[in-house]
Amino acid sequence: MLREEQIVRDVLAMWRAGLEETKESWRRYAAGHLVWWNSARGTIVGLEPCLDGIEQLYRLLEVAYVDVPVRNVLAERGRVIVERSDNLFHKDGSVVAYAILEESSLIAQFVAIGEARRYVTGLVALDSHAVSTFAKQHPELENLTYEEIVASGTLRGEVQRAI
Repeated sequence: MLREEQIVRDVLAMWRAGLEETKESWRRYAAGHLVWWNSARGTIVGLEPCLDGIEQLYRLLEVAYVDVPVRNVLAERGRVIVERSDNLFHKDGSVVAYAILEESSLIAQFVAIGEARRYVTGLVALDSHAVSTFAKQHPELENLTYEEIVASGTLRGEVQRAI
């Protein structure tokens, strides 16, 4: 294994130990003129602003640690490309992304796509049984078809609050 690949694997392994080790991995291996780009928030330039950004992310989302499964690695001298996912977890071991969905039983599945874009797109799959129950609890929806219920402002507002 090339030294460059081992460094990347070491850094990603450090993220599992929590905020301080994550920040230490950046201090140890990142350049002072680092540019951290993300499609949702834009660009952060410099090591210290990036460390502040990491701390804000952990606080805002109540992240305890990050698990980073590596799918594929392409390594050559001076360059490492990693296909991975960053799975953020709360202190109790629950996945941060799932915490968003706990607020609504209406949502069966949710995926957010934002890689290499200046925006994030979300795809929501509704739980049809939960939608039927929801409609029974809202008299204005009782006599509507399923298509009319999911298009209604009442249901859309509930889903928007959850995500």
